[in-house]
This record gives sequence, C-alpha cells and structure tokens, in this order.
Amino acid sequence: MRFQDARRIFSAVQKAVRQAIVQSTSAPHLSLGTPTPAPPAQEPGAQERLSGWAARRDQILQAGAHGQQALDLYTPPPETEVPLVPRAPVSPTSALPEAVEHPAPSRTMGPSGGQGLPPLRVVGQVGATYIVAEGPEGLYLIDQHAAHERIMYEKFMAQRHGSGVARQGLLDPLTLHVGDALAGLVAQHLDELAAVGFEIEPFGGDAFLVRSVPSVLAGQDAARVLEEIVHGLVEERDLVGEELEARLVKMVCKRASIKAGQVLSDIEMKELVRQLEACQSPRTCPHGRPTMIQLSSGELERAFKRT
Repeated sequence: MRFQDARRIFSAVQKAVRQAIVQSTSAPHLSLGTPTPAPPAQEPGAQERLSGWAARRDQILQAGAHGQQALDLYTPPPETEVPLVPRAPVSPTSALPEAVEHPAPSRTMGPSGGQGLPPLRVVGQVGATYIVAEGPEGLYLIDQHAAHERIMYEKFMAQRHGSGVARQGLLDPLTLHVGDALAGLVAQHLDELAAVGFEIEPFGGDAFLVRSVPSVLAGQDAARVLEEIVHGLVEERDLVGEELEARLVKMVCKRASIKAGQVLSDIEMKELVRQLEACQSPRTCPHGRPTMIQLSSGELERAFKRT
C-alpha cells in the first residue's frame, strides 16, 4: 500500500509512539541545583505539645466508644403531687372568687428562690477539664470538678436529712492505724463520721476497724481517704456537731468528684450539666469556688468588635 504523502504519515506515527512511551515511563526527578527550602524551625517543646494533644484528641474521640461511665450525680426528690379535692357545689347566689393567675416557675430561679441556671446546651469539653455550654445569656465555661462537687454535696445533704447517707460495706474490714496522738480525736468524733457514712469502731490502741464507707467512695482507696479526713479533723478541732459533719461531707465530695483531666463523653457532660441545673446553688462549689464563668452575648460581640 502506498500513501500519497508517506513522510507525513511516518512523522505522525513516530510522534504518537514517542508520546505513548514518555507517558508510560516515570522519569526520575532531577534537581537542577535549586536548594530545597528547610522546614521552619519549631519552638522548643512544640513537638511534645503536639504529640500530647494528639494523644488527648484520640482519647476524646474514643470517649464513650466502650460504654458510658456511670456518674454518681444528684437526683432531686420528685415533686409532691397535690391530691385533687372535689369542689363543693357552688350555690347560684354565691359570688365566684376572682381567678388568680400564678406565673409559671422560671428556670432561671433555683429551688430555694436564689439565682439558678437557665437550660444550657452542651457544646464540648476543653482541656479535659472544662465543659463549654451555651445558654440564652451567652457562653458558659463550667469547671467539671467544681460542678460535680456541688452536685455531690447537695446529694449528701439531702440524704443526711432524709433516709441517711448510703453506705458501701467492705468485704474485708479495713484496719486503720492513726497513731496515739490522734486516736483520742478519732474516737471523739465516731458519731460524726458515722453520720457521713463511715462505720468505724475502736480496735485497740491506735487502731480502728472500718466496716463501711460512703457509697460514693466505692472503688476509692478508703485508707487514704480516711487519712485525709483524720488530718482534716485536726484542722477543724473547733467544729462540732452539724458544722463538723458538713465539713466532713465536703471532704468526701472533693475526693469522690470527677477530676480535672478526665475526658467525658457527650452523654456524661449533658447529664452533669442537667444535674447542676437542678442544684440550689449551682454557681459555686461547697468550698466557695466558682463552678463556672459566663461570657454574655454582648461581651462576645465586643471582643470580636461586632459592635
């Protein structure tokens, strides 16, 4: 077969074959002497912070993947239902009383009439220590440890004035040695310790036998908790009766509460905030520290220069 323009056909075929070969072959990268820019120098400790945050991020993402931890939160007693009493028949000649409208209770008022919390929407957790929430008045940053202390304290106080503090019996009673100098002090306050859930009896000399602890301390190191409480008794020598019991309750709640650095799942954060809303004094912990800080919508707008 002969073509009218054989040279033109040959050139076209040659060009197509060359392009196919070039495209199918990965050519090595050639450096033509242009220096490769060095990566920017990191400040000291930057790599450690990045690796630490990566580990915490993975922990946050996995929170709740293996089941929720049961948080011992305060459940307020159910409201007493008012029985319906049948009305007496009204005489046609009797005057009807004027209807009085009672305003619905506001969610911003606490059970005792003090300033409470509005309904909050949980946004997330910062530093495994603070819960970020949104409310009608702006942004709330909640200290999870202080908030749980408040919840536990009000639960304890409700139990003390109700059916009594729930106890957890020890399978093997704990023998606690407090030393001769403190044995008399502990023996003097066995009733107050019993009122907050510790069943303790003298065991001879400086030893005491611990048979039960408050149920909120289940799984905790009971010996260490009691050592802290005994030293607390030394610091609170002047307190007696209910004042001392309240102080002991605060010690127990501090020990049993969620700690800073503990990653919480969304469900746990929402439950903690919901229980905090039900507290009588949700804005401070039992020791007087704030449980939260609040940034109003106006403060946020001013910070971003939107006003």
